[in-house]
Amino acid sequence: MIPDLVIRNGTVVDGSGSREETLFIKDGKYISPYEVNEKGNFEQINAKGKILLPGIIDCHTHYQMKCGRKRPDTPDIELTSCDSFLYGTRNALMAGTTTIIDFTHQEKGYTLTKTLESRLNEMNGACACDYSLHCGISEVDKETLNELHAIKSMGIPTFKLHTSYGKRGLKLDYGEIYLVMKKARELDCMVVVHAEEERLVQTMIREMLDSADFALKNIELVRPEFVEAGTISMLIMMAEHIDCKLHISHISSARGWKEVKIAKSQDIDVSADVSIPHLFFTSDIYKSDNSFLYSITPPLRGKNTVENLWEGIRTEDIEIITSNHCPFSRELKNMEKGNFSNLPSGLPGAEALFPSVYTEAVMNRKMTLPHIARLLSENPAKRMGLYGKKGAIKPGFDADLIIIDPANRNTYKISNFPKVDYDWSPYEGCELYGYPETVLLRGKKVVSSYSYTGDDSDGQLIKRGLPVQ
Repeated sequence: MIPDLVIRNGTVVDGSGSREETLFIKDGKYISPYEVNEKGNFEQINAKGKILLPGIIDCHTHYQMKCGRKRPDTPDIELTSCDSFLYGTRNALMAGTTTIIDFTHQEKGYTLTKTLESRLNEMNGACACDYSLHCGISEVDKETLNELHAIKSMGIPTFKLHTSYGKRGLKLDYGEIYLVMKKARELDCMVVVHAEEERLVQTMIREMLDSADFALKNIELVRPEFVEAGTISMLIMMAEHIDCKLHISHISSARGWKEVKIAKSQDIDVSADVSIPHLFFTSDIYKSDNSFLYSITPPLRGKNTVENLWEGIRTEDIEIITSNHCPFSRELKNMEKGNFSNLPSGLPGAEALFPSVYTEAVMNRKMTLPHIARLLSENPAKRMGLYGKKGAIKPGFDADLIIIDPANRNTYKISNFPKVDYDWSPYEGCELYGYPETVLLRGKKVVSSYSYTGDDSDGQLIKRGLPVQ
């Protein structure tokens, strides 16, 4: 078999380790060297001095996300996150992300299938990288539960639930979550949960508003760590009782990840991810003049908690890092004049995911490259049902690959990207290693010499299999 592309002389790294290996690619997949006939014409890349890693899988993004309310400045327009699939996935590719998993949000009166089809229509032909979705559930009734088999058949084996965001109509109570967990267990699927105790949060918010204290520093006070940790504990006990796969999104509390660690030690099928804002920024930023820009839920935490989360990363009790990409412009972030209870929640980050983790984890904290490959590729592939297609550099897997020069350092600037739908980033001015020189998506060069060279419709919907640990 004559390959399409051969990559020589690089250091190949995936979750299993590092090795010197020549990679052979045919029809968008890695092939075994034993299948190769090199007597023919094919493209070659000399990767001497470079590191080759599997494409990054970002399993928590919010492109073109409807926020469930109108803009106060233009009440006839719905508030939506400021990044399109088209431009956002281009920029993600430039940071090494070759697959995203975004979300549907079930609108009142809509079936899950109709909601999913509508979201896929937004993505089809408008994603530069490969993509999938978590199926959001906000109404639990017999019809919804019966639909979940069809959703699984569409290659969507993860169901997103919220214990908060009642004002947006997303919150489910524990009884409703119990019913979804039972159905997920029947289908061998997984529930993915945003875990915060809504009633406590709303009580504390009302206390702050009654005192006319609207400063953003209060976002941490009204969403303290125990409202997350206590909810995680309850969800784990429910999952254990039902024998349901459980994944905790954007964990932000020291006690929360320790609940996950204890559950894992008891062989409960639970996992967790942390998003990069909770690893790179602390709640001290809420004291700054630009604090309104950093509204995010769960909120940023103190330095000790950040260090605890890095310990969870080190032990892989937190086994996935995501961007939780959800950007808003300065204007939208400031439209409530700093009132912490109404600010749009979310930060950009998809275009900084791998470089920020590589810089902090490998360059500063001296973690190994295979460890990072697990956190950003192998583990999300396994847990989200992509392994076998994505997540490793092995024959038969998609040839999603990033090639980095370990000595190359870049100053992050929004202007470095071809088109960005928002006007600020918390990473602006940061010195970051790890931006890939070359990115392959199923064997095709989509980034070359640090520039986007793909087609905007290169991305494909990836049907996922069953989640595993």
